[in-house]
Amino acid sequence: GYGGPGGYGGPGGYGGPGGYGGPGGYGGPGGNFGGPGGNFGGPGGVGGPGGAPGLAPPAGPTGSRLADYASGWAGRNFKPGQTKRCADFVSTMLEQSGTAPPGFRHTALAADFARQGHQVGRGQLAPGDVVLFGNTYRPGPYTHVGIYLGDGRFVHRPTANKPVRIDNLNRGYYANKFTEGRRLR
Repeated sequence: GYGGPGGYGGPGGYGGPGGYGGPGGYGGPGGNFGGPGGNFGGPGGVGGPGGAPGLAPPAGPTGSRLADYASGWAGRNFKPGQTKRCADFVSTMLEQSGTAPPGFRHTALAADFARQGHQVGRGQLAPGDVVLFGNTYRPGPYTHVGIYLGDGRFVHRPTANKPVRIDNLNRGYYANKFTEGRRLR
């Protein structure tokens, strides 16, 4: 449930601004953390933009499972003709691979991923981490998202008229567009 500003949202609930989301929940803007099994802290919270970055949990088999599943989509069409589907692709991969963190909500907005999990730098990326890019299709810090595969490669849905593809994070168009990585588990 929703706990209101500063409130406790209960298991899986939303605690509101400054609140505690409970196990599996969302702490809200300025909140402290999602609680045991929680997935993100929100702006100003632990792990959220503007908050203490916290320590990202170690990479593990969940990330590799997501990376393996998502890379299998390379060369295939994902909702062809529909725009703004990079985040929809990442959300779907998390759900279909069974690697979505507790309390995860499907999103079609790249910026939503900036509020989830723990921030990781380019040098700490591990397979299955979400990679965020800015100033790609429009101005802004979070305008595109993909899934890191390892060895500088990531898989993503680039545009409405191109299939899912694997690109290099360290060279080419996306090298200077990288904003941050997020470890969701």
